[in-house]
Amino acid sequence: MWGRTIARGLTERGHAVKVIFTRIGNRQNFMHKRIADLGVVVEPLCYRVNEPDYPGDLARFIDFWRPNVVLIDNRERMEDVFPLCDRLRSRETKVVFIVHCQGCPTSYLDSLRPYLWKVICVSERATATLKAFEPVVIRNAVYPPPETGEDVRDKFSIPREGFLLGYLGRADENKGPALLFDALRDNDHWLL
Repeated sequence: MWGRTIARGLTERGHAVKVIFTRIGNRQNFMHKRIADLGVVVEPLCYRVNEPDYPGDLARFIDFWRPNVVLIDNRERMEDVFPLCDRLRSRETKVVFIVHCQGCPTSYLDSLRPYLWKVICVSERATATLKAFEPVVIRNAVYPPPETGEDVRDKFSIPREGFLLGYLGRADENKGPALLFDALRDNDHWLL
């Protein structure tokens, strides 16, 4: 979802965006289809990261398309692509790593350090262990929960013994909200 949000947002603001699925999924996957519907997927390069000719093909694509930035969230064989790509070697195209969650090992990023321009964390908690990479933090708008959560019950007059489902995350069709609603139907519950 973050990839689709970024691709759509940048495209709507006039930026040219290309997406290459490298590891997970397939062309029939709902997420592939949703991003392909935006018209930004580079189909010939998708799901080929483990093929021997992938680094050269990706390097040629970057040199031909001439992007300013390449966003990655895996190693993406940068150690193989980098020496083959004029734009990466000259730093005309910058490599940005996006850390999605807390717990990204520094050793993982250390192996990418020679190729990276910037590290972006989409979680404030992730920055604690990545200070050596001077990450840019996309601050989330969710305040940390109180220690026990009891003040939430008090605020909404929810009985202490009442069944409470307190966090769902983003309400999105791919999370199957219909299943959740079916599970809660005909039960006494409090839903925040």
